[in-house]
Amino acid sequence: MMKKFFIIATISFLLLFLLGLIRYLLGIESSTIIGCAIYYLFYYICMQTQKTLDKTKVFLATVFGILILNVPLRITNFSSSLITFPEMLFYIISLVVAFLSYSEKKTVFRYIILSIYLLAVSIASLTLYPYWFNYVDYGNFSKQLKKAEIVNDIRVLTNKKNEKILNGNGRILILDFWNSGCVACFEKFPVLQKLNDKYSGRVDFFAVNVPFKNENRLDILKKLPEIGYTFNTVILKDSLAYKELGVKVFPTTLLIDKDDKIIYRGDIESVEDVIRKLLN
Repeated sequence: MMKKFFIIATISFLLLFLLGLIRYLLGIESSTIIGCAIYYLFYYICMQTQKTLDKTKVFLATVFGILILNVPLRITNFSSSLITFPEMLFYIISLVVAFLSYSEKKTVFRYIILSIYLLAVSIASLTLYPYWFNYVDYGNFSKQLKKAEIVNDIRVLTNKKNEKILNGNGRILILDFWNSGCVACFEKFPVLQKLNDKYSGRVDFFAVNVPFKNENRLDILKKLPEIGYTFNTVILKDSLAYKELGVKVFPTTLLIDKDDKIIYRGDIESVEDVIRKLLN
């Protein structure tokens, strides 16, 4: 009896690696939908092939296979694993649905239940995941903050001198945080340049570098201008200060209004809508 329990749990555990590959190739939305279908069907296959196990034990064995990897991972590396937390919950819910629907005698009704459930999961994945990504990456669901965050001082290093970005000039500030090892940051710089060209004179744009230890500061300040970018390139003087500003991932864009308050934290592509509202 215990042997069959652990066989089911082991297969359930191995399915997570298959779904991890699907997530890598197709994205988390697809892996969530496919994973829910797989675990739902896996439960039914186990019930048909393991006649000596009741449906509760099959359910517990399958859930155990999911949790045996997820629980230690999320305890030891909670922040990094947070983005896939809803995916795990969807898998477990699919097993609950399978467990509850197994009592339905007609197979056709079971597949109808599966279809309805997968439709619900698909809608939830496509509509809710973007909000979840915003929360994990930027600490808020909508990017534009409901409550402005006061910023007192951001000291940076420029080509000229050590100075403060917040200098009371009454302009809107866009701070795009990046580091030298961030490929996505360099891919987004053309968007920052386009915005800089469009709103020059009304909005101040800064590419704020968070340097690695022992990285040459002068090389950083030269890097972007040499490529041809004309927005301001500065280095965060305190390399840990970005955390106090709520920056969790690179790149992250902050919009600071004329009152030196952060009202937007998110990606560079969405910040223009906020700029337009403030300028109109």
